[in-house]
Amino acid sequence: MQRRQAKNLPLSICSFMKKFSHRDIQDIHDLNNIPIVSIDSTGLITYGNSSALRLLRIEKADLGKKNLFPFFKETHSGELFYPSLVTGIPAINKLANILVDEDEYHVAFSSHLIEDVNGICLIYLFFQNIAALERSENLFAKQELKFERLLIESKERQARLAAIVNTSDDAIVSKNLQGMITSWNHAAGIMFGHTEAEALGKHISLIIPPERLQEEELIINKIKNGERIEHFETMRLRKDGKQIFVSLSISPIIDETGKIIGASKIARDISRQKEFEEKLQRYTSHVETLNTMSKLVSESLEINEILQRVIDASAKIIGAGFGIFSYQPRDSTQEQQVQFAYAGRMENFEKSLRKAMADDSFNLLDLESNIKHLAKEGANIESFLSIPVISKSGDVVGQLVFGHEDENRFNEDHEKLLVGIATLANTALENATLYEEIRSLNAKKDEFIGLASHELKTPITSLKGFLQFISMRMVEGDSNKVIINKALQQTNRLSSLVGDMLDVARIETGHLPLSRSSFDVVEMVKEAVEQIQYAASSHLITFHSEKPTYTISGDRQRLEQVVINLLNNAIKYSPEANLVKVSVLEQEGCCVLQVQDFGMGISPEQQGHIFSRFYRAADITSNISGFGIGLYISKDIVDQHKGELSVQSEIGKGAIFRVKIPH
Repeated sequence: MQRRQAKNLPLSICSFMKKFSHRDIQDIHDLNNIPIVSIDSTGLITYGNSSALRLLRIEKADLGKKNLFPFFKETHSGELFYPSLVTGIPAINKLANILVDEDEYHVAFSSHLIEDVNGICLIYLFFQNIAALERSENLFAKQELKFERLLIESKERQARLAAIVNTSDDAIVSKNLQGMITSWNHAAGIMFGHTEAEALGKHISLIIPPERLQEEELIINKIKNGERIEHFETMRLRKDGKQIFVSLSISPIIDETGKIIGASKIARDISRQKEFEEKLQRYTSHVETLNTMSKLVSESLEINEILQRVIDASAKIIGAGFGIFSYQPRDSTQEQQVQFAYAGRMENFEKSLRKAMADDSFNLLDLESNIKHLAKEGANIESFLSIPVISKSGDVVGQLVFGHEDENRFNEDHEKLLVGIATLANTALENATLYEEIRSLNAKKDEFIGLASHELKTPITSLKGFLQFISMRMVEGDSNKVIINKALQQTNRLSSLVGDMLDVARIETGHLPLSRSSFDVVEMVKEAVEQIQYAASSHLITFHSEKPTYTISGDRQRLEQVVINLLNNAIKYSPEANLVKVSVLEQEGCCVLQVQDFGMGISPEQQGHIFSRFYRAADITSNISGFGIGLYISKDIVDQHKGELSVQSEIGKGAIFRVKIPH
């Protein structure tokens, strides 16, 4: 069919029609109540509104199957449409007779040839019953006016849509199924750098990086299947060669026949979002690294070990060729007290460094200048990074120094991360320094306790001997003998305390002596019970043994010391009770000594500390004398026997202490 403009139609209407598809035009005609049909060049009816279908008495399903020409009574009815078919000249109010199921209608019709946006030409016919023509002239005029108004409104909607597309901040691009760009809005020009004139008619690969061209094939295949693509994140190429992150939403373009003819693509620049995500990822990674480093350095209280752990991990994290960590503890002023650790894989540099360190002029506190000096002498160091280690008081107490044979190896992220690591390292080193000081003070304290206990033992022994001599020389009935005996009791108590203090000192130095032999543990416990019962009239101590005799191997005197300590504690911490139970059992091949009281009890929190040196629970021991070392000594004695000392207790219900000794 020839495509010609209907000459008698206004030019503005004809050109405007070309901006619509036939589906759009037919949607408008569906609103009309006069019969309207469209036919192709053979007369085949392709469309009819509801009024036309009623007039011609055909079903909507038959559209595309019936020809319009047989409905006309005239023999050569095709001549009526010849002008419209060939020249595009519209027919206006042509008179004709039509036959519909033997019913004849005298009608006037007008026809117009319309070419739509896709270049498809159809003839539209408007029928009017002559009998009703005069009555409906005004109505017909109104319908024509309404039709024109709808066309104008549709044109305005199209204009608004075009304005939205052109003012959108997102790039909106359309392409055909061959990938050729058919539309390009203003935002697309800003985003990708190509003007509309440069982009139209070009292949979409204009903005796709070469390594991502396979994405286009996948997208086109999905579009051909009628699928939408939502928020597809990828990279696209700018005119200047820079790649940017974009989020794509792609929809198929469908013509009036339902055929997919292309794709509409909305691209949003998400480079800033990706940059933020990368920063967040780096921050999260830094936090995780610092947490790992914190755990790593907190596991040790040895300065040299901390230095080595920090420099090993730091050099590995930033990919350094070498790393050096120098540190001088606080309040240290002598140069030889500077400590350092090295990590690296640059053997030549390590040799140069060790050679330089052999020189007395090499200053570990000024590593940066010394390393730079080595670099000038050919140590092959192209990248260098130095981080000071600053104490809480603000003093520089060390340096983290890194190097690499490649240029531009280190960046700002590395520096920020290492500053955090240096802070963690300083905290760990300060704790280690404090620990060293505390350990030194403890050693001095233990040394003092040992010396004091040893020095006190001799005069106390002499005093005890003198009191015993005086007591034996006194006659019966002498009123002073009671005083002498009390003094002797206190001397024995003092001797026991001094002995315990001496045992503590021996334990700390690892020199608590044991004298092993085979002995009857039942007999030993009986003697301990009798000794304590003699001195403690406030409590009844009962004893039970599963065996009459029970021989084990160990230090009889030290194990008796354990039993006596447990009995004394049982009486001391049950002032409101009057019963203590002692038993000897055999369990799982071990001898078990058990002491049970019915006194104050011990809370779960305190049970974890009672075997510590000098531990005394403040809430229950304020009125009870003692140094808090008896259980500490007892546990060490049991441990040296490869045994176990445990407690089972509940507040207000007493406690059961168990000593388990292997055979």
